[in-house]
Amino acid sequence: MLEENEDVLVGARRELEEETGLIFKDFYLVHTEQPNPSAEWISYTVVTTGYAGGIQNKKLDVGERMRYLEYLLMSMLKRSGSFFYVSTKIC
Repeated sequence: MLEENEDVLVGARRELEEETGLIFKDFYLVHTEQPNPSAEWISYTVVTTGYAGGIQNKKLDVGERMRYLEYLLMSMLKRSGSFFYVSTKIC
């Protein structure tokens, strides 16, 4: 969730580090959509590159569990045939 007035890429970096403990150098906003026009909710798809390591202190909310998978982009494209279909599944 973005904080009030927070930049999308800054929020994506913060959320990724808090919830997975992973640190990446580069963040790219590749897709934005409003899934339900009657709700003020925007969905952002962000792709990261440049893995820089991990931190140990995850900050998960009560009841949250996190699992992540590492994929090469070309591998994902071969599986799905559609970048945006797969990218919405990327954490």
